[in-house]
Amino acid sequence: MTDVELDDAPADGPDAGSAGRDRHVAGSGDATAARRAAVGRVLRRWGPAVAVVLVGLIGWQLVAGARERAVAERHRTVPGVVGTTVTPPLDATAWGDPGVSLLLRAGVPVGEDRVVGVTADAGGALRTVVLLDVATGSEHWRTTLPAPAGSGGEAVSCEVDAEPARRVWCTTTDGDAPAPPTTTLIGLDVGTGAVVARRTVPSGAVATVAGDLLVTAVSVPGVVDLVATPLTPSDAERTSDDPATTADGPAWTRRLTPSDPTAATAGRSLTRVGDRLLLRDLGREWVLDPEDGRVEAEGQSLEQGRGGRLLDVRGSSGTGLLGSDGGGTAQAEGTPLVVHPDDGSAPDVELLIRRDGTPRGLLRGVDATTGAVLWEHPGPHPSALFLVLLDGVLYGDDGDAVWARDARTGAERWRTPTGSAPVSTLMTDGVRLLRSELDPDGEGVRLVGYDLADGTRAWATPLPGGVRDLWVAPWVPGGPLLGRTEDGVLSSLR
Repeated sequence: MTDVELDDAPADGPDAGSAGRDRHVAGSGDATAARRAAVGRVLRRWGPAVAVVLVGLIGWQLVAGARERAVAERHRTVPGVVGTTVTPPLDATAWGDPGVSLLLRAGVPVGEDRVVGVTADAGGALRTVVLLDVATGSEHWRTTLPAPAGSGGEAVSCEVDAEPARRVWCTTTDGDAPAPPTTTLIGLDVGTGAVVARRTVPSGAVATVAGDLLVTAVSVPGVVDLVATPLTPSDAERTSDDPATTADGPAWTRRLTPSDPTAATAGRSLTRVGDRLLLRDLGREWVLDPEDGRVEAEGQSLEQGRGGRLLDVRGSSGTGLLGSDGGGTAQAEGTPLVVHPDDGSAPDVELLIRRDGTPRGLLRGVDATTGAVLWEHPGPHPSALFLVLLDGVLYGDDGDAVWARDARTGAERWRTPTGSAPVSTLMTDGVRLLRSELDPDGEGVRLVGYDLADGTRAWATPLPGGVRDLWVAPWVPGGPLLGRTEDGVLSSLR
């Protein structure tokens, strides 16, 4: 192809001399016309290419925007990530009843948009069960459990049965000291909140529901006996002092003998931890498979770590890395940190804090199988110990700066000075890292958004309506950003 320049100048002809005289008279006007002609030639020559570039830039921006939205939506499937993009200015909308704070922090999810749990009644007793919509704060139902014959009668915990949930089972205790308390499980219809079943467990037992099984644990000198019995629709309004003698018989039984009865774990409890059972008794802790009672691990203080792996936190002596089946034997110096939200990326890394005598200690990433130290850096600010992990990037708060590191290597991605200490822990809406902090000009508490990709401070806005404490329901994907005033009033912030 050959470039051709088109000349807009008039061709020589009979009036060429006249044109010359006109140009001589016009002077500066001819110069302007010449410049316009030159611009016209450039546009005709390069205009198509410029148009292609502009179309390409617009297309790239559209593609990039779609990609960013897709990433944000994927992040919002992770429990604890705010369900909408937070943008200033913020409005506070009254959300739920002040008494549901406990429910939100300790309740049990029912599907993806509801939570059930215990809240205090008018007298302060924990006997009222509420099913709550986590997006709006509205109640589906509220049921006050029947008053017991003895004293107490508080609902200490609630669980749901197998998915899809049909019943909510709440454990209540009552009795007069020094006699052992009586434990009763009360079943509520998940759709209406109506009381549909009641089961009394052996005196002195601790109990929980795991799917369609009622699991009880009774300790006698030196051993703990566990019994799992089926919960069926025929249990409606049935009371049994010995669940092992039901028509169906036990699904499984298990006797546990502590390997180290001198350990110092205090208290007795039987709870659900994910899809496992956690039993605390006789100074030890056990993790069991609720399907058959198989013991997966025994230890001093068991926790479920990243990726469903089991950890045995042994205080100053470090943490045992037990693996996903409880059989691991590796040891790492340090104790686990809370990583939330956590999308499960960098699955082979466990994150610990090692106390070295400094206020912040050392944050370290260790190989989850061997305990080998992969990297180590100064620990986060003491009031911001929740870390955020998305797409293999770990986000944290040093107090005077927020940062992003590669979770596998510890390499720093970015660091942004904040100029103010944190008020609450880090959160994210899938687009930005959200941090509440004191306004350096003394204007109260503000929320600041830092871009997840490069740490750029995108905006800062004051918290409305006297809100100080910010949080997101920890087990809900795509839940609202909630705020609470000093008086306990809850608001949804948008």
